[in-house]
Amino acid sequence: MQRTAAVLSSRFPLREGQSFHTVMVSAGVALLGFGSLLSTASIYLALGLLAVLAASEGRPFLRFCARSPWAWLVVGLTVYMALRLLIAQQALPDQADAISKHGRQLAMVAGLPALFLAWHLGRDPKRVILLLTGLVGSLTVFFFLEAGWSALSHYLVEGGGGRLQFGGHKNAIGGLYGGGEIAALYLVTVLVKQLRQHRWGWAGIALLVLLVGMAALFFLVVIWNQSRTAWLGLVLALVPVALYALGRFHRAERVSREAGVITAVVLLLAVLAWNYSATLEKRAAGLVDGFRGASELQLDDAATGSVEYRVRLLMAGWEALGEKPLSGWGPGRFDFVIAEVGGGNLRDLNHFHNFYIQMAVGFGMIGLVGFLAVFLLPLRDTWCLFRERSLSPHFTLLVIATWVYLLTLNGATIRHDDPVGQAYFVMALGIAGVASVKRRGEIAGEGAEA
Repeated sequence: MQRTAAVLSSRFPLREGQSFHTVMVSAGVALLGFGSLLSTASIYLALGLLAVLAASEGRPFLRFCARSPWAWLVVGLTVYMALRLLIAQQALPDQADAISKHGRQLAMVAGLPALFLAWHLGRDPKRVILLLTGLVGSLTVFFFLEAGWSALSHYLVEGGGGRLQFGGHKNAIGGLYGGGEIAALYLVTVLVKQLRQHRWGWAGIALLVLLVGMAALFFLVVIWNQSRTAWLGLVLALVPVALYALGRFHRAERVSREAGVITAVVLLLAVLAWNYSATLEKRAAGLVDGFRGASELQLDDAATGSVEYRVRLLMAGWEALGEKPLSGWGPGRFDFVIAEVGGGNLRDLNHFHNFYIQMAVGFGMIGLVGFLAVFLLPLRDTWCLFRERSLSPHFTLLVIATWVYLLTLNGATIRHDDPVGQAYFVMALGIAGVASVKRRGEIAGEGAEA
């Protein structure tokens, strides 16, 4: 027990003279991570608390914002989106409520809340552990509250079919638990490294088994949910992780405990995927058929498949963007644009099932390019610090894997209109922004090994 306490205290130290501030920041980070799926109010409370605490630091925070190109982009994009929202409201007062609602939702994921989170994580990157532990714990509790043991019995014991759905939109569940899978795998690697530096006690082994069990559960939820976008995103996200692991094996003179545990976890996930190969093949076949129909331009109103719908929406969005390419149609008018441009049985849809088209149609190419810059600039900072050996390989892989996953997810589904989806956007962008804070904020200490 003393050894476990020593490990925890070394990961979350209280700084002298900053104990109250540090505790409050840790409380905000934990509340955002653990409360993200359990309470919408906790999301906004956590983000508000983190914003106030960042502003309370005064000059250091403002100095970082003044020096950071990423911070300038975030603020500039937020100001542009606010102005575009006001212009749309003035032009269409009868739709002011819808415009305001959708504008706020898009602004939530544009980066300003993530800027405050990134500041706190960058000041003490060990808080990343707290954030991800909260997220993984929240996903686990949410599963057993909403789906419960009956779902495990149905799919594991009885071999039940159908898509697993609980607590919200089908594809949202697959997307969130895929992100949780990446977080759980990262926590496994960090714990193994910590246990390697300390002696492997029963408490550490029990915690490791628990984390591996969570990773297996999340992986099964993604499979059972049958979200093909989540499948594709998770596979692509784990490619850089696999390449790094293979490189470590190739260079290593002997297999370490860390490499052995990671290999065992990867093999476990491979066995789980193979066990549900029939489900994977069936859903993949539907995807192939949909793309075949789209490639043959069989896209009239009779084409109601998931892929056909998305292709038709993509074409409608592209046509709408061509009419107003610079500043877009304004937020909150997507149902009108789809009915006006797409027509047919697309009239009942109110979004494009694609975040990039949604952003481009709502805010034009200015908004889309600005968002992509905010989204991708932290990757450059992460890579630069990694090459300078100021960031650990594990943290770098976490950022890359999360970003690949989110970039893929945004291409076929959209959850910015859901508070939980917004929270995941903010957490992912905040973690990536750690590198930008460390590069421009004069943060002392070793890299963001969390």
